[in-house]
Amino acid sequence: MSADFLLRHFIGFALQVLPATVLLLLPFERTKYRFPYRRTWALFGFVIMILCAVYSVSARVVNISRQETMGAGFLFGNLFMCLSIVIIACLYFLLIRDQTMRKAFLFFSVVSFSAIQYTLANVLLSFFPLKPASQAGQSYDINTCIAYGLVTLVLLPPVAVFFRTSVRTYLKNMNAVSGRGEFILLITVTAFYLALNALLSMFWTQYQEIAHTNQSYYMPVIIMLTALLFIVYYSVIKLSNYRFEEEERKLEAAIMRADHEKIRMSMEEQRKRLHDTRQLLNHMSSIVQNSGRDELLDYIGQTLDHIHVTDERFCADSRMNGILQYYAAAARASGIGFTVRARCNDLSSISEIDLTVLLGNALENAIHAAAAWQAKHEPERAGITVTADDGENLLRIHIENSCAQVLYAPHVSRDGQDSFLPADSFLSIGGSGQGLNRISAIAAKYEGLALFCYDAENEKFLTWITLIICN
Repeated sequence: MSADFLLRHFIGFALQVLPATVLLLLPFERTKYRFPYRRTWALFGFVIMILCAVYSVSARVVNISRQETMGAGFLFGNLFMCLSIVIIACLYFLLIRDQTMRKAFLFFSVVSFSAIQYTLANVLLSFFPLKPASQAGQSYDINTCIAYGLVTLVLLPPVAVFFRTSVRTYLKNMNAVSGRGEFILLITVTAFYLALNALLSMFWTQYQEIAHTNQSYYMPVIIMLTALLFIVYYSVIKLSNYRFEEEERKLEAAIMRADHEKIRMSMEEQRKRLHDTRQLLNHMSSIVQNSGRDELLDYIGQTLDHIHVTDERFCADSRMNGILQYYAAAARASGIGFTVRARCNDLSSISEIDLTVLLGNALENAIHAAAAWQAKHEPERAGITVTADDGENLLRIHIENSCAQVLYAPHVSRDGQDSFLPADSFLSIGGSGQGLNRISAIAAKYEGLALFCYDAENEKFLTWITLIICN
């Protein structure tokens, strides 16, 4: 056996199969693999190397036994390629855990990439310097290997990045209705591309004789068709991702409005109850005072003092003051100490919804965490301290609350757990776990920043929020 023959056919076959396999695995997160990430990649790599080795040896056998028939080698190559695609497809569908439609969409997209790779390599091959004629049965001469290598080197990196980012997002958000329609669209466009490509390749020689055109004209035509196919794929996936993002933004806005409305209604209801209660107790106090019943008068006075905390004036800005009053009452009703030091005069540049959701989520998280801490450390009393000021066109909010523990995301190292971290560093801080993300989103909207830190030694959770405002 010729070592040169075996090496060329091994490399040539690998250049066709390996890039497509890489694209099959790139868009899926590690949680989608049935086996550990590295083992799955190693298994695919091992299978491809075996296929390449078997192909190169088998192609040599065909070449020796049937040298008089060049078509025999190419027929064998095509049949072996189809068998390899079936083997890789079975592994892919078996080892990746996801919806069948998503896996089918990606598999078809990768097959389209392979078709484009094959087309461009053959177009490029026609411009190579002439070499000695290949022996019968040789699918990969030196020119073919170089052509596939150059096309893969240029094509694979940007496509891999696109698959790793945009296609991954698309697969994650794909739903049955939109995904089916887009899948049919891309199948139709790709089938049209392949059919037109085959017709051009078949009739180009005849067209040259009739129109007296140069062979070099064929390459720009194929490149233009290939570029159009890429544009269709890119546009469909990108537009779908934009649609998904817009739907998420609308949903997030609806949730924020619902949060704001819930807090606003609760605040309004509380104000009404407190007003009615104070009016009743004041009236009772005047009656009792005239009747001289000192004990009852003292009791009513104590009740008024207890209710009076919700009427505290925390800051000049009425909206922020109302939010602080509401959460002060909620915290104190649970036996949690609530202290405020705020100097906020005018926060009109921040929308009411944003301000309510920002403070509401931060203080609701604080109350949940403080209540859990208090249940663990009874009879000690948990506390929440809020500091805020709006000087120098900045709104700075610092919240410190009792907190028994937090859960860190896997990517946060132990060394970094004592530092201020972004919202995605925490899996859940009381509540539903979404509050910190909403706080960060609103801070970013006002070109600000929200950072969080857990002081494990003192069992305190710290929230720093900075927003740029225009007073």
